[in-house]
Amino acid sequence: MKTRIFAICLAAGLGIGGLVTYNVMAAAPGGQGIAGSRRAALLERVREKLHLTADQVTQIKAVIRADKPNLTDLFTRWHAARVELRTAIQADDATEATVRAAAAKVAAVEAEGAVERMKLFHQISPMLTAEQRTEFGQMQGQWDAAINHLLERADGAAGE
Repeated sequence: MKTRIFAICLAAGLGIGGLVTYNVMAAAPGGQGIAGSRRAALLERVREKLHLTADQVTQIKAVIRADKPNLTDLFTRWHAARVELRTAIQADDATEATVRAAAAKVAAVEAEGAVERMKLFHQISPMLTAEQRTEFGQMQGQWDAAINHLLERADGAAGE
């Protein structure tokens, strides 16, 4: 059971870390470096998979660009809260109460992030065709299946 919880936390951390990295690199001038090229490759795969038109890409970029200050603030606060949580966990005088308080701060910022993602989704979704929305849903299902597969492998490895 502990292994499964660890695997879930690891998967969540990797997912969130990837999202943060993606958005930090998106904010960097030119999206430079290895992460920038990976981000560009990921975006290109999504663009190809959804068959986005140049107009759709322009519209989506405009929505995200308009919300960039809010997104940057959210990611900055999320990172600070995660650092605070890590510090609370590793403190010599750590208590359940201090860790719970620090974790609650992370949760609060993540809740704000979820609301922000919902707002962005409702702005971007109408720009897509019904087929593109279906394809995007299938992509999300594939991502979920990949995480489930990793969790199953981690759970199986723990039993060995």
